[in-house]
Amino acid sequence: MKLKLTWLMTLFMAFVMQFSFAQEKTITGTVTSAGDGLPLPGVSVIVKGTSRGVQTDFDGIYSIKANTGETLVFSYVGTKTVEKVVGSASKIDVSLAEDLTALEEVVIEAYSNNAISREKSTSAITTLTAESVESRPNASVVTALQGQVSGLNIGTGSGQPGANSTIILRGVGSINGNIEPLFIVDGVPVDEDNFRSINQNDIASISVLKDASASSLYGSRGANGAIVVTTKRGKFGTATEVNYRSQFGYSILPEANFEVMNTRQKLLLDRQQGEGLGNGLSDAAIAVIANSVDTDWSDIFFRQGTTVNHNISISSGAANSSTFSSIGYFEQNGVTLRSNLKRFSFRNNYTAKSENEKFNFGSNVTMNYSESNFIQNEATGNLSNPFIVPYVAKPYFSPYNPDGSINIIGFNEDSFDNTPYTSLNNTELNTNKTEEIKIIASVNGSYELLKNVTAGIRFGLDYTQQNGTFIEDPESIYGSTAVTPAGPNAADFQGQHFESLSRDARFNNVVSLNYNNIFADKHTIDLSLFTEYSKSYLLSNSLNAFGLDPKLDGFGTAFIGGTTFEDLNDNGEIDGANEFPYIPTVSVGRAVVGLFSYFGVAKYDYDERYGLQASVRRDASSRFSSSNRWATFYSVSGRWNIHNEAFMEDSVFNSLKLRVSYGTSGNDRITGGYYGARFNTYNTYALGTGYNNTPAYFASQIANETLKWETTTQTNIGLDFALWDYKLSGTIDVYSKDTDDLFQSQPVSALNGITTLAANIGSMNNKGVELSLNWKAISNEDFNLSFFANGSYNKNEVTKLPNGEDVPGVRLSLSEGQPIGSFFAVRWAGVNPANGNPLYLDIDGNITETYTEDNRVFIDKAIYPTFQGGFGFNSSYKGFSLDTQFSFVADIYRYNGSLGVIEDPTLTGLANSSVTLATAWQQPGDVTAIPSLNTPSTRNLLTDRYIEDASFLRLRNVSLGYSFDDVLKEGSFISSLKLYVQAENLITFSKWRGWDPESNYRASDFFDYPTVKIVTLGLDVKF
Repeated sequence: MKLKLTWLMTLFMAFVMQFSFAQEKTITGTVTSAGDGLPLPGVSVIVKGTSRGVQTDFDGIYSIKANTGETLVFSYVGTKTVEKVVGSASKIDVSLAEDLTALEEVVIEAYSNNAISREKSTSAITTLTAESVESRPNASVVTALQGQVSGLNIGTGSGQPGANSTIILRGVGSINGNIEPLFIVDGVPVDEDNFRSINQNDIASISVLKDASASSLYGSRGANGAIVVTTKRGKFGTATEVNYRSQFGYSILPEANFEVMNTRQKLLLDRQQGEGLGNGLSDAAIAVIANSVDTDWSDIFFRQGTTVNHNISISSGAANSSTFSSIGYFEQNGVTLRSNLKRFSFRNNYTAKSENEKFNFGSNVTMNYSESNFIQNEATGNLSNPFIVPYVAKPYFSPYNPDGSINIIGFNEDSFDNTPYTSLNNTELNTNKTEEIKIIASVNGSYELLKNVTAGIRFGLDYTQQNGTFIEDPESIYGSTAVTPAGPNAADFQGQHFESLSRDARFNNVVSLNYNNIFADKHTIDLSLFTEYSKSYLLSNSLNAFGLDPKLDGFGTAFIGGTTFEDLNDNGEIDGANEFPYIPTVSVGRAVVGLFSYFGVAKYDYDERYGLQASVRRDASSRFSSSNRWATFYSVSGRWNIHNEAFMEDSVFNSLKLRVSYGTSGNDRITGGYYGARFNTYNTYALGTGYNNTPAYFASQIANETLKWETTTQTNIGLDFALWDYKLSGTIDVYSKDTDDLFQSQPVSALNGITTLAANIGSMNNKGVELSLNWKAISNEDFNLSFFANGSYNKNEVTKLPNGEDVPGVRLSLSEGQPIGSFFAVRWAGVNPANGNPLYLDIDGNITETYTEDNRVFIDKAIYPTFQGGFGFNSSYKGFSLDTQFSFVADIYRYNGSLGVIEDPTLTGLANSSVTLATAWQQPGDVTAIPSLNTPSTRNLLTDRYIEDASFLRLRNVSLGYSFDDVLKEGSFISSLKLYVQAENLITFSKWRGWDPESNYRASDFFDYPTVKIVTLGLDVKF
């Protein structure tokens, strides 16, 4: 009986196992796009309710084991998820349709490089995709953001290739401290002022975190918002893909909205004024000179710039690992001599996971080298600034030698008439360049300790090394007087060599623990705890040597030995001040700052209808004293996905979400840049001259140990919506930001030995409205047309100052109730037609010819804009595409110092002048905007005569392309090919009387390097 039972059990088990194995089988198939029928690589195929899953390969093919009756879930970004039940068939092909709800509906939140559904986000976040920036021919990726995000102002201060920009998000939040957002690249905080060494072709997305819910998790660094950049990665289970991008283009200087005199006009003005070459000349003599020489010096100093860009990337993915690598070369020559940037870049991003997917690992490394040649003394009156020379140089001097070559000697002297030749000489013979090594690297890992519990760690590095070289050749005009002026007692050796080296290493480490779970299919809880440690080290050194051997210029061997003494008075003796050794001076500087934090964030979602988020963070900054080092920041936010409510069924709304957030964040960079404010809590002393001219130490600063963070409190209400099958979508946000404990100097009694004390006194408010809209006008197989627009209004107000008193400045002043950066000036009233004298308004608004600074008032004009935004359209017809983007800035003002110089009647004997001086007042009854040329200069008076409206509307980018994908043969080694032409900054509309209305929000312009037009031809190839 026992034997029979054993055999029966054996047969039963064999039957069960046979049945089981018969039910599990291998399912294969191909996943394609419903729109064009092409295979989709990287589609996720998962057995529902299990962790078993694969991805489709490059040809859209998959293979997975599953049991009969189980369900396969097919999901892909931008398409609708499809579920298929496994039946008797072993092959299941799937076609995925476009999901309009998923397109561009993901965002990146703080401390996460993983995209989440916008529907589940409670924060005000705008995310741009790679297509928004990768093909733009800018040396710095930041400049491509202008006009693409509501509330984000990008001020480009210079057209120098790779120049820095000033970034302001939702208004200025500090008077003396940092006003720019925190930048995060692949989880690593980086220097916001240096993006010339980052390859924009590597960028996958840029998320702008605006409100407290989004940015307060960064605590003492999030007061000005945050911008999170993620770079491209490979995908698991995909074939190798190679992309090549090439661009070549030209840069063109925009036309200046002012004009200077030609030779004839200048000589006539000279004769009228009784000065210069034209003094006393007849009309015939003036005509002879004008027909002989009429130089437009801008033709000599300016040129057509060029842009060359080559980038190749390779991505691939196995079942459990993926990689993305790229190399790039970028070169851009500016529109003036000795202005260019060369950049070499390399990137490798690697991701891996274990077979059971409990362990995940990633690394991101970019290494870049750039070399920049710079013009000298940009935006100054120094005559080595090439942007002032063409407009002050006299047109009746020839730029050529008799043999036709450019004359870089002129009269061989450093005089005003020799200005153009001296500047050319300086550009040709001297050196001003910077070499930079930039490394941004991070490694990260996570492990699922328990079910739904994951631990993670990330190490990051932002490393910048810069070497600057400035050389004045001893045979150049400037270099020949570098040691002593020319003359009988001139030094035997001239020339200067200045070299500087800085190494800035910023380390960051984040450790995290996360719990995520779903209860009853409706309640989702996500809890995270973090600790973060940041430490930054700056080392700088320099040497400055005078006296060079011209034969060895550029090398250390050119330095004249320190044992060589000059005998300037030729008395044969070493007798003090008249003799000196050629010993280089050296300097060394070190700085260290650190931050330690621990923080947490809790998220709750109910049935994708309601969501809550709360965060709290404790920060300790090395910039403050031990008694006041710690601060606490927090935020709370919530959302209501109204479109998921039953009463919204059959409405025109496909999506409607209400967001509310409130929170605080801080700013520990209260002055002096990233390494500033390190000693404000210390008593400091300086060495100087004391009683009876003896050396003495004296107090230079009184410590304020209560100094602390500037704190920003922000409230935000937002509405996200989509209507009519997602044809119209957009976002509206209303916010108010209060910044308290502003860092300022508090007046104290001079009995303390000093007159001010560093303190947290003052408050400021920014309030505004932001709007973004997208309209898909036409969408079919052949033709697509969509429009987009965004705009913002921001009102800034200083609400509290020390003792409630105004803080006067030269042109800008601070006052309670006024915006920061407000002009405080005497109002210009024109020209008196009776006598040609300037007219002003006194403090009561009465006209007067008497100028006095006592009549200065706030004129309701400021250097920061009130309105900002952009708009454009994207279109495609079969293989053709045409895209445009406009940007605008309004209600922004700046002092036009460039125009003031060329309209200055007191400079007509020294330099060229504006053609407007020909319309100057000459006799009673003349009605003109230019006073009599016999009146004193007014340009340096504190009036609003040259404070001009710098608002502008600019065609920021237009691109026309054709894709050859449809004509490529099946099986060709080229899978995609696109040719396009694009123009950057093509057209600008503005009242500004100068080159460029755009700026980095400076108070004045003085022959700055303008933003240039760039036209490029591009080729994109995918293999």
